[in-house]
Amino acid sequence: MRIFFILSALCVSALAWAAPFGHLENVAVKPSLFLADKLAKQQPITYCVELGAKEALDISRPEAALYTRAALKEWTYGIALQIETAGRGKEFSAVIPLLKNARFQQVACDLSAHPAGADYFAPSGAPRQADISILISKNYCETYFRKSTAFYMEDYKSAAPFICVIPRYAGLLPDTDRIAVHILNAEQKAVLAKRLPLLNRIAQEPYTPADQRHLWQLNRLYSYDGPTYFAAITHELGHAFGLADEYTANNADPLHQTSTPGQGIMRRLYDPIGCAETEGILTLLGRYGKGPRAFAGFCPNSAFYTDGVEQVAQITPVKRRLSKGVQTLWSLTPDTPKTHTLLYESWGPVAAMSMDLQMEWNFPPNAQVYVRGFSAQDGTKQGAWLIVYRQGNAYRAVRAVYQAGKVVRVQEQPVPAAQAEAYFERRNETARLPVLTDLND
Repeated sequence: MRIFFILSALCVSALAWAAPFGHLENVAVKPSLFLADKLAKQQPITYCVELGAKEALDISRPEAALYTRAALKEWTYGIALQIETAGRGKEFSAVIPLLKNARFQQVACDLSAHPAGADYFAPSGAPRQADISILISKNYCETYFRKSTAFYMEDYKSAAPFICVIPRYAGLLPDTDRIAVHILNAEQKAVLAKRLPLLNRIAQEPYTPADQRHLWQLNRLYSYDGPTYFAAITHELGHAFGLADEYTANNADPLHQTSTPGQGIMRRLYDPIGCAETEGILTLLGRYGKGPRAFAGFCPNSAFYTDGVEQVAQITPVKRRLSKGVQTLWSLTPDTPKTHTLLYESWGPVAAMSMDLQMEWNFPPNAQVYVRGFSAQDGTKQGAWLIVYRQGNAYRAVRAVYQAGKVVRVQEQPVPAAQAEAYFERRNETARLPVLTDLND
């Protein structure tokens, strides 16, 4: 099962490296799981909100539902405002109506696919399987799943995607006794005084860029000890639409992510939905057949995208994984937007190589191996691959040719010792790259 969870705002900001924006890997595998699919098809997005029974909570169901609907609006109507505020409404005239006319429907939660759901919740009303469920419960989210933060889960048993929220966050509606109101400016005080009408307007009506700015001012004012409920739900809904975290490369699709750090709520929970999220939603819609095929990014010094893939001028590593003594590196190349293939490199023992290669060549069982070639988004190997193996101080190499993901020819390939050594030395070089390491395997 895949779990995507949030760290506290302070922990996230302390990370030395930031990952780029990206799509979740499962978008390529199970596209219908994500809210971007509903959005692209102009179908209503259904959601439900359920609070844990028999536990003291500092948030009510109506309050949680208000945050959820406001967050859904920010991922749709709010993205349209970001595009228009950037002066690019005409350029994206086909997408803006899709975003502004997104429809949402709250239903009662159907938790029948949650084996322990009845032990923790007492849903009211006629239950219905929602596209996304928001479950707020310390007992269920923390005790049953043993997680201490909010998280999104898309493949738990037969359940539809859901968000679990541990009740440890600040609301945007409670009293302001913990906010130093006396040091706020007039605009901030006005935002605090009218916070309920502001949230209702954003959740239920068209709103303005000023309303959007005030919403995130309000969120920041209540982020005194950590994230708010609104920020936590908004972040996790980003996953529900199909976006990966911006502070880790875990579960990010290496083809559909950028090489520059992202900015916004998918990175830090006290930041608003920003330019990286705008790019992410537009590229997601493109993958679902409703977005632009090619456009310049919205962030400063941002990339140009073709078919949802960043264009780069040189080989650019976007994802690195360490597992069981094996390091793998995926890189975009200048040709990637055309071919949708990634440069794949791997270092490790011969036993960790794919079985097709092990069966095609008699590699020494204790050799160390460097593998280099191009793979499609689904991992299918393409064209000629180079395999250099080292035993002691000696190097040998073979060239494997793939067609339709299958080895059709393997032959020995001459390789100068200096070149072979350089391939192996690259492992040390790549270890210093600002690409986050994925330790989950």
